[in-house]
Amino acid sequence: MTVAANALLAAGVRHAADVDPRSGTADSRIRGILAGEVSAMARHRVLLVREWDQQMGGSGCCGRLSADAVGALHDTGDDPYAHARPEMERMGAVYRALRERFGPEEVELTVVDPRNTAWVLPAVWRDARRRGLSLRESVRQLNAATAACTVVCDGVALVSDPDPATAVAAVAADLAAR
Repeated sequence: MTVAANALLAAGVRHAADVDPRSGTADSRIRGILAGEVSAMARHRVLLVREWDQQMGGSGCCGRLSADAVGALHDTGDDPYAHARPEMERMGAVYRALRERFGPEEVELTVVDPRNTAWVLPAVWRDARRRGLSLRESVRQLNAATAACTVVCDGVALVSDPDPATAVAAVAADLAAR
């Protein structure tokens, strides 16, 4: 197995479903690993939980439907994800602010849809337990982490519906406290 393949496995990429079809990678850290910029293990993981503009159900062997495909099926001409677009844009600003403040060697920054519970729940559970949270507190964090527009750092939901400055301050304070 190649070094890149081992790094991808260490980063949690187990199969093609873990990879974003638009970029071909799971997150910014994977691109860095493939480019040889960072090691396979970042010190901390920050999850930005926000809806994606695509259908999530039925995304197995049958494929996913993009916003364009859903719009074509409904034939209304309206954006089927218009209700979530402002939150997507706000979380995009949060992503850019966090990436500007924290480098990929310090923080693994991952954007995940709250409906992707098959990935979110085990990831938050592992991070919360690695952080030393009790079983009860870990379960509470699982519930909090599935809310849209939430910033999760190492298994703890820090803020929900934040502006960029609030998100950066919350992550910086959480990292400084440990």
